Amino acid sequence: MGAVGENAHMTSDHTHLPYPSTLHDWLDKSQDYAALYPAGGGEQFASHLPMALTAADALGLGDEALAAIHTHLSRELLPLESERDQAYCTLRQSFVALLPKHGLAALLREELPHLLRSAPAHAFHCMIRLGCAVTSDHLGEQASALAAWKNYPEYWPAMALTGRKSVQDAVESIAVNRQLNSYQRQHRSIETEMKTVRLQPHFWEAVTALDANQASLAEVARASLAVFLSTRNFTALHMLTATHAARVLCAYVDERLLLTLLWPGWVAAYITAACPAPDWRAADTGQSAEQDWDAAKLGLSRTCNAHAHKLAYSSLEEWRH
Repeated sequence: MGAVGENAHMTSDHTHLPYPSTLHDWLDKSQDYAALYPAGGGEQFASHLPMALTAADALGLGDEALAAIHTHLSRELLPLESERDQAYCTLRQSFVALLPKHGLAALLREELPHLLRSAPAHAFHCMIRLGCAVTSDHLGEQASALAAWKNYPEYWPAMALTGRKSVQDAVESIAVNRQLNSYQRQHRSIETEMKTVRLQPHFWEAVTALDANQASLAEVARASLAVFLSTRNFTALHMLTATHAARVLCAYVDERLLLTLLWPGWVAAYITAACPAPDWRAADTGQSAEQDWDAAKLGLSRTCNAHAHKLAYSSLEEWRH
């Protein structure tokens, strides 16, 4: 399976050029592992390895950091097995064949309207992995990310967002809604908590209060940042990285459709995070410069924490947007 990446990327005229870093070499190796791994309690988590590799490379952390990340994160993963992972492997090989034939853009335009029905799946990680795969320009990883999402979907109801609230107004209304802000987390995974939250009374009423005709992905990104800055919460971190992945994928799908299918998961994650008051001021007035990001690279190069790399990468790209 690892030979699919072939250490190359496709240009618009389908010629192969060497990738400018060793990222593709490490992504080739990451293709030998299953998309999910057991996390105890009967739950399965998404492999963070290809996402962390892509994020670290985008941050310019270098080959030594990529090697350390691969060594550290691969320890918890399961090797691909033809019997256990048959459906995933079959889908992956199908996408490996389809990508050169049709091109990534055309394939994403075809697949995303269906895939996004499960945008919150695995705490947004299917979407985040695909966003990273698009950034990586690695055919094998793009095929794997598409296959992982398509093979392990968790569909959420698609509800029309026909309310009158802006994103900020909707979030602030949820924050003071006693039926929602009193939710008591049970110390389970983010994914399990989100699925429990959506069953709470008044949840869908809060979701559909948003006016999708007036809202934008940029407003959701601002809300994600404001929530994270007020808490540094682990769930809020996933809201931020998911929003960046959505921005990457938005180039291939209607923004209103994407927003409609992402928003319920975002609201569920916000309630899971205990409905913290967003720090709108910090989100709107915070400042940084390229040298600040350069200074942060030293600490990032010394950690193998996948979430630290994904957060820094997503934050940097959102800052540059």
